[in-house]
Parts: sequence; C-alpha cells; structure tokens
Amino acid sequence: MGRSSRPMRHRLASTPPRPDHIPRDPRRVGLLVAVARNEIGMLQRSLASKLRVSERTMQRLESGESPPGGHQRVQLAELLSDASDETWNALIEALELPVEPSPTPEAPPKKAAEASASGPSRPFDDLVRELADDLDVPAGRLRAAFDTLLAEVDARGLSASQARPLVATRSGAKRKGRRP
Repeated sequence: MGRSSRPMRHRLASTPPRPDHIPRDPRRVGLLVAVARNEIGMLQRSLASKLRVSERTMQRLESGESPPGGHQRVQLAELLSDASDETWNALIEALELPVEPSPTPEAPPKKAAEASASGPSRPFDDLVRELADDLDVPAGRLRAAFDTLLAEVDARGLSASQARPLVATRSGAKRKGRRP
C-alpha cells in the first residue's frame, strides 16, 4: 500500500512545553490561528473568551504583535483541533509544541486503528456532523457552539438535567415565533 497524499495528523506529546518559550515566528502563528479559527467557524471573541484574554489581546495575537505564552500555546492547539489536518499540523509546528512520533501510514498498529474507529468520541462526532448537515452549518461551528453552551452551563453550576428545560424553553419559544 502506497503513502497517502493526506498528511498524518500530529499528536501532542504528553510532555508539557516550556512555559517561558516564545515561538520564533509570531506572525505565522497568528495567521494560522486565524485560519484554523475560521475553518471551524469560531468567532475571534469566542476564542478570546476561551483563552481568558481580551478581544484586543486576541487581535494582537492573530496579527503577530503579541505571541502566545506557554500555557496559551497548548490551549490554542486544543481549542483549534477541529481545523483541517494540514492547518492544525502547521499550527502545531508554528507554536513549536512537542509532538509524539506518528505511526507510518503503511503499517498502523491494528489495535490502535480499531480503537480510534470505535472510540467513545466517534458516536458524538457522527452526531455532530449529522446535526450540522441538518442545520446547514459547518461541523466545527456547531462544535464551537456546543462548547460555548457547555462552558456557560458549567459556569452557572448547572447539571445537564437542570439546563435541558432552559434550552427546550428557548428553542420552543423560537419555533412558535415568540422572542425568548
């Protein structure tokens, strides 16, 4: 079997990066952050909120004026992980994050391949893609909306059972043509 033309996706190493390390090319980092953010349909203010920085700081980061700090580099990688493999790999390299060696595409370990195909996130990923198709929105944008909603539920200390009626009430009001 020949090599695939699709790049292998980098896996972040379990070793944390040095917190005082600054990427050498902050403009490239900023550009790739903006590209990845747009690919997944995330607003700049949403990413700023998730990083717990101001919108102005996020603008500076994306313009290359202000490079991300050590902890922000890992957070950016995690928050933007739904970007295309090519963009995400380039972002990881620009952020200079340590990566795990990836298996060769010709001979992936069979058990690892089976585990990834049936892992716990697979049914959720399939559901998100199906819902995104039904709503005619990018799956990354829907994931970002779910992430924002779940962060709000957590911030308010609500359980899923407490939040469910609140979401159902608002969506029901919209369907009937009323404003929430």
